[in-house]
Amino acid sequence: MFHVLRPPVDAWSDELVRKLKLLESFPEMGRIVPEKQLSHFRELLVGNYRLLYIYLHNTITVVGVRHQASPLGRI
Repeated sequence: MFHVLRPPVDAWSDELVRKLKLLESFPEMGRIVPEKQLSHFRELLVGNYRLLYIYLHNTITVVGVRHQASPLGRI
């Protein structure tokens, strides 16, 4: 018997899809981005990455994905 290992990117993309589905039901589940301090600018952690999104007028807009160690910079 053997076990096939999935590439890390597959596991990360699976986690991303799970988080996006949760986000549809709970759009304010992400924390407010500390660098910006705007109530509509939020983030979810997906592995070692920050999924950055804006939740405004009942609409979720993903604006970026950044590694946690990288500075946010301009979005």
